Amino acid sequence: MKPTNVKVLQVWHACGAVKKFGNQIKRQYPVRNYDYVLCNAEYWKEPYSQAFGVNTNQVLVTGMPRIDTLLNRNERDEFFLKYPELKDKKLCLYAPTFRGNIIDGFKIQSFDFTKVKDYVVLYKFHPLLGDIQCNGGVNMNKEDLYTLMQVSDCLISDYSSVIFDYSLLNKPMISYIPDVKEYKHNIGLNIDFDDFPGPVCTDEDQLVKALEFKDYDYDKLSYFQIKYMVYTDGKNTSRVIDTINQIMEAL
Repeated sequence: MKPTNVKVLQVWHACGAVKKFGNQIKRQYPVRNYDYVLCNAEYWKEPYSQAFGVNTNQVLVTGMPRIDTLLNRNERDEFFLKYPELKDKKLCLYAPTFRGNIIDGFKIQSFDFTKVKDYVVLYKFHPLLGDIQCNGGVNMNKEDLYTLMQVSDCLISDYSSVIFDYSLLNKPMISYIPDVKEYKHNIGLNIDFDDFPGPVCTDEDQLVKALEFKDYDYDKLSYFQIKYMVYTDGKNTSRVIDTINQIMEAL
């Protein structure tokens, strides 16, 4: 139920949507009653309109307020005071999404961290998965994701939207998607992994080899960021406030 004089603005928690979600997938009930949805780039207008049940002109490109924190705040010093044993080490952040759903249960996709020799793997799983423990890496499930992005030298992820946030830091990324065929069939994707600005790996051997980052294509990383994120000025919050004021003035 929504009163007629109320406008509902969706400030989505993610910076994009690699995997299909909302009304794009089979649901028990439709997503509806939004008046506006915020996004980070023109690219997201179509998938977000599908997912949230709105027209494309209701999807507004303002940038996500949370990104301002990543761009304007740096907590590296505090992190290394807490973890002095990690200072001056090469750090690889592993931050995957979850598999499954709330009805059938959630699943984890991981790899053997002990095979990685040149990096210390910091792992942080999706909050829905709880505090999972893994051998060979350092548990960072309770640490701030943006802080981990700032202290890490590279990222390994999969269908998680963290790849869009991380693209703003101009650091190398790897996609580890051994179940990509099944995932495309069962869930579906909103992006083409040909766009991904780094190695796309489907087994552990490829993943370990990819961590050498030979001839990493930073130009492709730049194109990826521009296509999916747009704003890098750290002023997304101001744009959102201006947008809300405009909506209220029009009532």
